[in-house]
Amino acid sequence: MTTQQAEAYAAELHDEASEEDETISSTDDWSILWENQAPSAFDLYHRYNRGRLNLHPEFQRGDAWNNQKRSRFIESILLNIPLPYLYLAEETDGRQVVVDGQQRLASLFRYMDNQYSLTGGIMEGYKGKFYRDLQDQDQEKIETRAMNLVLIRKNSDPDTKYIVFERLNTGAVQLNAQEIRNCVERGPFNDLINELTEHKSFKDLYGITNQQHERMLDAQLVLRFFAFYHSFPNYKGGLKKFLNTEARRHKKSNLEEIRQMRNLFIHTIDLCKQVFGNKAFRLYEVRDENGDPWHPNTNNALQDAVMYGFATRIGQRRAIIQRSDAIREALINLMAEKGDFWNQCANHTADTRNVLGRFNTWIRELDEVIQDAGQPQPRLFSRKLKQELLDEDSTCKICQQHIND
Repeated sequence: MTTQQAEAYAAELHDEASEEDETISSTDDWSILWENQAPSAFDLYHRYNRGRLNLHPEFQRGDAWNNQKRSRFIESILLNIPLPYLYLAEETDGRQVVVDGQQRLASLFRYMDNQYSLTGGIMEGYKGKFYRDLQDQDQEKIETRAMNLVLIRKNSDPDTKYIVFERLNTGAVQLNAQEIRNCVERGPFNDLINELTEHKSFKDLYGITNQQHERMLDAQLVLRFFAFYHSFPNYKGGLKKFLNTEARRHKKSNLEEIRQMRNLFIHTIDLCKQVFGNKAFRLYEVRDENGDPWHPNTNNALQDAVMYGFATRIGQRRAIIQRSDAIREALINLMAEKGDFWNQCANHTADTRNVLGRFNTWIRELDEVIQDAGQPQPRLFSRKLKQELLDEDSTCKICQQHIND
């Protein structure tokens, strides 16, 4: 990862931690129902094999423990050492998903499935032993071990449940908001979001790094598109809650709804690529003649506005393509002015006034350009031709100043 990419990644995580914070007005708003349980290890293993307990491996996208850590955990069970609480959440269909304790349960179940042997720690006599090699009394120690856990009931308030997931997650890398949504709101809509992160135009425009993909920042960009497309007029601030609501509202969308959303996203992102090329969603800033005016990283706030404009006018796709040069230059002009639109894309981007401001400004500009499609046009030259002329000489023939773009 380059320094610029690392800075952008850090900024994205900072945005989640600051601009998307949720609050509750009083403890009366807190509606979490939970209970203590102490099932045996074998009972949890049985639930897992029946599909009633979901470790949800895509939750954290990878194994954090090696065989030595797994072996130490099994030793702790055999030695009757106290274990930390597990945290599970009940879903609407009665199944349970692991909130905290995924690595411990995965280690236990894999050992009981004879997928690895003990490495030997303070119990050297057990080194190299698979579960099948243990004596009956040792197997019984593991199977009957009480696993203390807290179960969050399914009728808990869905908004405050997100906060519980954040507070209870104690892994080495804290889960971000989208990783939690990926666990809480699993279903056809969540599957669609993850599918669309692999679409070629999306990957080409964003250049998502492996680290960003693993932390699901690309999935959050797709969710932002749908959230603003469906609910932009109702945005009242609180981006995290806004996205949580979208994920929950469409969690159980039917096949036809999923098909329509898939087509809308693909047509919109393909259109963005066709009109803006590799400059899509990047801020433009006039600098000295040696500086590249285009920012190196995409801007989420700019993406929200541009994609919303295209998506809500997808029926005018032909007009957008016909006027693509004028659309590009209209957006560049908005950014080059370094006025309200620029600030609304660069600062406090989740603020209600800034969201409404940049969306409405861009929609107004876009409509002014495409409403003239099909009418007699002034002389327009292709972007390719203008680029060739700029490459030949970047000095304006009239004012003798350097041309940035």
